[in-house]
Amino acid sequence: MRKTQKSAPYDAFPLCSSSVELRTSYTVVDGCFLLHRFSSICSAGNFLANEKNKTKLIEILVETLTARGIEAGTTTRDADCSIVRCGLIKVTFLSSVVVIGEDDDLLVLLTALTPPDRNVSFMKPGRGNIENKVYSTRQ
Repeated sequence: MRKTQKSAPYDAFPLCSSSVELRTSYTVVDGCFLLHRFSSICSAGNFLANEKNKTKLIEILVETLTARGIEAGTTTRDADCSIVRCGLIKVTFLSSVVVIGEDDDLLVLLTALTPPDRNVSFMKPGRGNIENKVYSTRQ
């Protein structure tokens, strides 16, 4: 898919009419999304281009989040599959699960793999004047 047509897959999925309450939902966040936000707010492009710096930053983030009681981890497998798998495991015993990321593969995998009697929301964060968009696997 061409980078200029990145939003095309999102157009195939209906937006959720209701907002998602992140404070009461189990939230799974795509780490690449966090790294992209980090590099955009502090001009860290060159910093993250160095693989050792990137690895160390990820280790610090995981350590800090874990110390504050937030589940965090890394994977050597396909990150999209790991993120979706985490959300699907949690939705078996929690009523509200939200996956946050920018990768259209997350939305497609969630839609394909979420059991029909469950709902996992996917939030694509907005940037600048663009608002957050929330998609539901059940709509």
